[in-house]
Amino acid sequence: TDKMAATGLKRSFDDSLAQVLEVIKKVEPQFPRLSTDMRHFTQELYSIFAQTCHTLASRDRRLQAKEAELVELRAELAEYEATKKARESDLKQQLEHLQTVEMKLDETVTDTILRDLTSELRNIHTQLDDNTQWQAKLHRVFETNAELREQLEDLNVSREDLSNSVELLKTELTGRIQQVQMLSKGLGKDDSPMYQKLLNEMQQNTMKALAYAQGRRRYLAAGTRSLDEQSKSQPQPPSAPGVAPGGKPSPRFRRTVTLRRPQPKAGLGFMIQGGATPEGREVPVHIVKVYAGEPAHLSGQVFEGDLVLSLNDVPLQGRLHSDIVSMFQSAGDAIVLVLDSSVDVTTPTASDTAIAISTADQEMQDLLHQAEEQVRKQEYDAAQHTYAQALSRDPANPRLHRGKARLMLTIRQPEAALVAVARAIDLEPTTPSGHYIQAMAYRTLHQWTPALAAAKKALLYGPEVEEHDHLVQELQAKVNSESTPKPTSGSNNSMPINPQEAAEMEDESDGEPPLYSPA
Repeated sequence: TDKMAATGLKRSFDDSLAQVLEVIKKVEPQFPRLSTDMRHFTQELYSIFAQTCHTLASRDRRLQAKEAELVELRAELAEYEATKKARESDLKQQLEHLQTVEMKLDETVTDTILRDLTSELRNIHTQLDDNTQWQAKLHRVFETNAELREQLEDLNVSREDLSNSVELLKTELTGRIQQVQMLSKGLGKDDSPMYQKLLNEMQQNTMKALAYAQGRRRYLAAGTRSLDEQSKSQPQPPSAPGVAPGGKPSPRFRRTVTLRRPQPKAGLGFMIQGGATPEGREVPVHIVKVYAGEPAHLSGQVFEGDLVLSLNDVPLQGRLHSDIVSMFQSAGDAIVLVLDSSVDVTTPTASDTAIAISTADQEMQDLLHQAEEQVRKQEYDAAQHTYAQALSRDPANPRLHRGKARLMLTIRQPEAALVAVARAIDLEPTTPSGHYIQAMAYRTLHQWTPALAAAKKALLYGPEVEEHDHLVQELQAKVNSESTPKPTSGSNNSMPINPQEAAEMEDESDGEPPLYSPA
């Protein structure tokens, strides 16, 4: 009703205003100045009226909203009052029940009942103590099992190294037999190219076997503990880099090493820890991981546990870890390191090892780079042949298996990719790129649950890579939305992978192995 009245008032005002304007128009020839002033006054009056109508309409809308809110509040108040009455009724009944129970307890509780309750409480405490003891025993059993599993993994690695050494020695034995046969036929001359090639291959196999053996000895000396040390009740504090476990300083050897990146911005094949902290503490910069087949490993002069004293003649002492990382990243394609090591590379065995690694593994590096280049050029058949040739020479190279797995995934053969990457994970279980490739292969097969498990391992070992976190979130959503995995269609097995996914896999492999710890 108010709205209709306001509308009628506005219409009446408009009619009156029109009449006034008509009068002004008639007298304008006789009184032009007065007509102009009256016209301006009429316009201002209309503006004030329109603004007043708008204000009244706004207030009317707010008033209606407040009235609706008041109705809702009254309904809520009525509901609260009803709830309050119901709660008061419940409380009254409970109080009456408690009073009844209290009266019964006052009548029935005796000394006998109290003694029985006390005895029952003692039995409960005894059971709790027994449970605590059993939990402690189970915890010790779990710790022992974990230590046994670590020892079993070390034994498996040792068995793999021994198998590789045996294969190399078998190859050398075959070469020796061929050497004897050539000598018996009068072909064993120093100027014979075939004879010289045979001698070189036998020397490489011998040196590679020595490299496997020495590398394993260093690993066991640096990373394992005896059963007697594990059984001690009080764990020993960790030794500082360059100090033997017994607390006595080990012999140190200082040397200068020059390393070159295989390609711009590529890693050098080792991981570092240490540096100064903002709080003033400092841990010597030392190498915690050396990756097989990379420049540091191929040099034969960089080992786990080595202290890094300077980089390109710049001392690292007193620098923050983040600054040291930036120095390595911007150091250029060739860097010069001054290392303080417990390994003497001037001994005959270490020298032979360095020669073996630098000669035998250089061909593997060339084959690996050749295969990667063929994949970039989409020469997939040639890349498969190159990987097969490289793996026949070095079947224990995890990077070759990962490269082959990426190739199989690129050409839509996820089953073959799973076989190849499983071998790579067996050789290097803590490398995140292997688990990432495994997750991508399972994702191609629409097997979301194993894909999620592999992606979580990739995120565990490589938390600094954003692709790992994105993949985990994507697969987690798939697992939550689908109860059963869907088999992939067999019609696309021969088609190349999506270029974007191939780029993701290439980005994942470019960072392998990392130069430094993300800290």
